[in-house]
Amino acid sequence: MKKFYVILFSLLSTTFAFAGGNSGNVLTQVTSDKPIVDNGFYLILGIGVPSYNAGFASQSMGIQPSIEIGNQFLFYKTDKLGIGMNISWFMFGYSSKNEDIAYGFTYKMHNVALQFLKFGPQVTVGLNDDMAVDAYLDIIPLNVNVGGGVASASSGSDNTYAMLSAFSTFAPGIKFRYKVLTIGAEVQFGNQRYADTSTDNSSDIKFDVSYINPRLLLGFKF
Repeated sequence: MKKFYVILFSLLSTTFAFAGGNSGNVLTQVTSDKPIVDNGFYLILGIGVPSYNAGFASQSMGIQPSIEIGNQFLFYKTDKLGIGMNISWFMFGYSSKNEDIAYGFTYKMHNVALQFLKFGPQVTVGLNDDMAVDAYLDIIPLNVNVGGGVASASSGSDNTYAMLSAFSTFAPGIKFRYKVLTIGAEVQFGNQRYADTSTDNSSDIKFDVSYINPRLLLGFKF
């Protein structure tokens, strides 16, 4: 958990510094000439906790910082309501994890997450001239995870593995905006055929798993 708070504090500090200096006055310093209900470009920093569950066992992939870029397009809008589409063009995430497991083994793993397109319907509700809420229901046609790890025994022997998966994922989310500042949450989930190759197995390991990745979102919408 300590690592989680360090990453979160770093993201908050970076956001406040970018937005206009002094964090105590940051909300009064951020300005935008655009209507609060409008099309726009966004940059999002996220913190996720992805994991796989095979029914008989689950595996966390560690805490995953990510960066995401996208646009929102409103097909219908008034001063207080917008209906349109949320499109994320690209997301990159990375996580690593070290843990002690049973029988004297130490497990070290790394995972890279890539999403090349995420899209779905979005509703924007303007609360006033400076605040709005965006709610969306996205689908990710291609969610790619590339990973690998080493299980080390106290005896000194190592077992290495590599993993590659590509599957579709749902991603409902909600974001609150104050001018250009954005904070929100999203949950990505789906099912996939998991496969990895290991140095101590004569064949690949394959089984069905469910994937879930709750994410906190912090960024800007211009």
